Amino acid sequence: MEKKSTKEKGMEAEQAAAEFYLSKGYCVIARNFRTPLGELDLILWRDGELVIAEVKGRARCREDEAWCPRWREKKRRLRRMAYIFLDRHESLLD
Repeated sequence: MEKKSTKEKGMEAEQAAAEFYLSKGYCVIARNFRTPLGELDLILWRDGELVIAEVKGRARCREDEAWCPRWREKKRRLRRMAYIFLDRHESLLD
């Protein structure tokens, strides 16, 4: 049995996340939106609510991981990338 590459695992995790959001009534408006700062995995919309999802595929989930110090900088970068997306897609704010 051939092992899946990290990229294949990431794509599967993103697809699973997209399907989860779709089942909750969200519409996927962008995937893998690239900016000079990095990439936004999923951008979704539902009833005037914009959601930006950072997808991490893990065999096991650690709830405390999102609060570790390296995530502070990641969250700052995600916020800046979100502003870039919104700047390029101002019509979503109307």
